[in-house]
Amino acid sequence: MAIDNKLWIQAKNLYEKGLSTRDISKEIGIEHTTIYKKSKQQKWAREETKDTTYSGTVRSGYIYLITTEKDEQLYKIGLAVDVKSRMKAMQSGNPHKLILKGCYFVKNMYVEEKYWH
Repeated sequence: MAIDNKLWIQAKNLYEKGLSTRDISKEIGIEHTTIYKKSKQQKWAREETKDTTYSGTVRSGYIYLITTEKDEQLYKIGLAVDVKSRMKAMQSGNPHKLILKGCYFVKNMYVEEKYWH
């Protein structure tokens, strides 16, 4: 089944803004592996970020605060699109039970996380 050219234009624009192929897939309905292959074949370019704070990138998601039941003086502030999955991934590498103290949705999780750090 051929994919409409308008969808490819939209996919390319989102890719160039820095969205992951999985997020683009969710947005427009093209399989993420297909987007990845097309991006490599056509040599799509992404906006370059100079640091790890994703400056210039806007992505909605959640800001969360976690601690362990062992020591409530240790906290982690983080960001995630899916907090439940993020907690599960972090718990697998932690011998102490992680406790989610709170989370909230924001339009730009990179800027918000940087603010809290």
